[in-house]
Amino acid sequence: MRPKLIVCDEAISALDLSNQAKILNLLLDLKQEFDLSYLFISHDLSTVRYFSDDVLVMYRGKIVESGPTKEVFENPKHPYTQLLFSSLPKKHPRETSIPIVLKEEQTISYGCPFFSKCPIAKSGCQYHSPPWKMVGENHGYSCIH
Repeated sequence: MRPKLIVCDEAISALDLSNQAKILNLLLDLKQEFDLSYLFISHDLSTVRYFSDDVLVMYRGKIVESGPTKEVFENPKHPYTQLLFSSLPKKHPRETSIPIVLKEEQTISYGCPFFSKCPIAKSGCQYHSPPWKMVGENHGYSCIH
């Protein structure tokens, strides 16, 4: 069939680590051999960082940040992205991770979807949809600040 795009929705989440690695390596080999693109949907940020060229960070169904994976992971701009990445296990034992604790909230159809959780939110965030800001040529985020 020779597809150009393959959608992988939590494709390795139910596998043990050794099988995850085998599948990811197989996908990377197939990508090169057949010039494939993947839409790789995952909650496993370490895998996303390893596997992806570009990343979209979503909160409550809205894209809040996107860009080249390395750039977004090294310089996250949206407060939600920063919170997500701060919870990743650190490479050195002296570094600390911050656990994510998000309480339930009401769904609103206007304003910033992250308003009630955002550490830098102002009153305008609740009522106005955040604009899309470009940080670099391909790195952008959605925030009033």
